[in-house]
Amino acid sequence: MDKPNQISVRINGEDSYLERSDDPKEQESNRKLFEKAQAEQASAVEEEQEDSDESAPTISVIERPSKKKKRSIAIPLYVKQLAVAGISALAIGLVLGVVMLRLMSAAGGNVTEGVRSEAAVPASQYATTSNNQPFTFSAVDGYIVQVGVYSTVEKAEEWQQVLVSKGVETLTWQQDGQVTLVAGVAPSLDQAQKIGDALKTKGVETYSKSWSVPSVDASVSQAEGSWVQEGMNVWANLVTEATTGSEQLGVNPSIEKWLQGMPDETREAALPLRDEFKELATLSQSYDGNPTEAGLMDIQMKLVGIWKSYETYLQKS
Repeated sequence: MDKPNQISVRINGEDSYLERSDDPKEQESNRKLFEKAQAEQASAVEEEQEDSDESAPTISVIERPSKKKKRSIAIPLYVKQLAVAGISALAIGLVLGVVMLRLMSAAGGNVTEGVRSEAAVPASQYATTSNNQPFTFSAVDGYIVQVGVYSTVEKAEEWQQVLVSKGVETLTWQQDGQVTLVAGVAPSLDQAQKIGDALKTKGVETYSKSWSVPSVDASVSQAEGSWVQEGMNVWANLVTEATTGSEQLGVNPSIEKWLQGMPDETREAALPLRDEFKELATLSQSYDGNPTEAGLMDIQMKLVGIWKSYETYLQKS
């Protein structure tokens, strides 16, 4: 067994024993020997660490490049819905197209026959079956109460507004490059002058003279031409009744009878004339319930309007 007062120190692989002593010199010698042993031991440890570092395998981490994710484009919901609707409509259209082609191919023989028979009809046959034919419209003459003649419609309308402020209604009528303001109509010059005298009491200067819508040869159906001509005969009788103050003016059934006789093939050009007669019938009924001078003058102006509409109708025929 080792002695308890000895200290074992290994230097360069050999064990040395130091005696414990109270002598300062021996203690100093032991201390130096001990420090030398520590230095050798530390050097040996460092060499072992270096050897272990050199022999240790080098480990390196290889990083794989990460693949970049492709950005997806977000498609709005309404765009998808429209696309689906469009594709559906296209599919339906294709199906219907195929069905129609099959139907047409099945009926191809009949369609061809119809086209050929249509082409075989002579062009002259259409001309003979047309309802239009030459028709001579009679001239309509009378007398008007004139309150002014102007070179332009604008000037005539300016004076027309002045007359309205005086309680006088007029109608602009253009003939022979002049615009005439007409305030009444009569079957004779004497009766036209009487209407003019009544207007003079309102501070309006008048002039009475003959007026005419000339005869015209037109191409219309016989039924329409006869109906329009009959309407102007009714008009002529109403002009006489309006100037004489006849009691039959408000209850005359001739207007309604004429309106009911309008042919089915009547052209659009005759509709304004028909509408003027309808308004005259309404004014006549009002006058029958309340026969006043103002009501009679309204009828006068409507009669002038019918006369002018007749001229416009002839110009379009």
